[in-house]
Amino acid sequence: MPGGDEMNGHGSGHTVNIELGETSVDEKSPNDDGIHPSVFGKSTLSVPTTKEPGDSEGDLQSEFSTISLNSGIPQGAEGDYDLPMSDEEHKKIELARWVSYVSIFLSLLLGSLAIGYGSKYGGLSIVALGLEFYIDLVSSVLVLWRFKTPKHRHFQDRGQALAKKMQRDAIRERSSSFWIGVLFLLLGLWVVIEAIVKLHENLSWKKRQLMAEAAAGVAWPSAVLFSALVWWKFRLAAALHSQVIRKDAVCSLFGVVLSLVVGIAALVDIYGSRQHKGSHGDMGGDGIAAILLALFILGEGGLTVYRNTCGWWESKEEGAFSHQQMA
Repeated sequence: MPGGDEMNGHGSGHTVNIELGETSVDEKSPNDDGIHPSVFGKSTLSVPTTKEPGDSEGDLQSEFSTISLNSGIPQGAEGDYDLPMSDEEHKKIELARWVSYVSIFLSLLLGSLAIGYGSKYGGLSIVALGLEFYIDLVSSVLVLWRFKTPKHRHFQDRGQALAKKMQRDAIRERSSSFWIGVLFLLLGLWVVIEAIVKLHENLSWKKRQLMAEAAAGVAWPSAVLFSALVWWKFRLAAALHSQVIRKDAVCSLFGVVLSLVVGIAALVDIYGSRQHKGSHGDMGGDGIAAILLALFILGEGGLTVYRNTCGWWESKEEGAFSHQQMA
């Protein structure tokens, strides 16, 4: 074995030390991203052995022999490891935080304007758009929670620290994505109910024009600003392999799509109001846009909740199965 062997005795109760040189350990795995450790420190294994001829009963202290595997790391390198993070990963996380801060600010500003104008002029689609911006705000807050600075912890080796980091990240990813999906479902259901009521309203074209002008004033700038956020969020999601950032990017993408839907519907109503001054219409673009919004939101929310709920149950069942095997 590379690095040399040192074996003290062959009988039970004896210790067999196997020194592993650095060449015995993969220096870099195929999926190495610069974060994962290539050496995990010293490990001790116990294996059953048989009694050798000439051993007395007093020599038989245990029916197991102990094998110590030494990876070649200096002794002082063991016993005090924190959660691993490379400088490159740290920079990407900092950028993700800044993008989230900008997203929170824009979501709060544009969401408040949309809800304010919608409440004043009775526009359902623009109110729904404002609520979608608030969901985007919450999803950005969840990104900040997902990548908050971890507490300082002590681990025996880097492998243990890495395992803890992966477990923590997986739990935060799943929890954040699940609650974003729940918010989508609640918003989608509310919009569907309100849209059904809205379609039966018989509003004058003059009032529709006021609603449409307010909607266009918010929707088109929102589409431009959130397009830039979407680009940055998808880049960061790929760089950090983060489902939460990807879901946040999807929220912003919905903001762009829904802004375009509301903006186009507003232009249709503005044009219609100029062609039908003083008359009433059966159905305006506002109600149709609201229904399209609801379908998008419900679909994404349901899919998100389903995926994360199924993943949670599968992980729970696998954990129970592993526990039974160990028992």
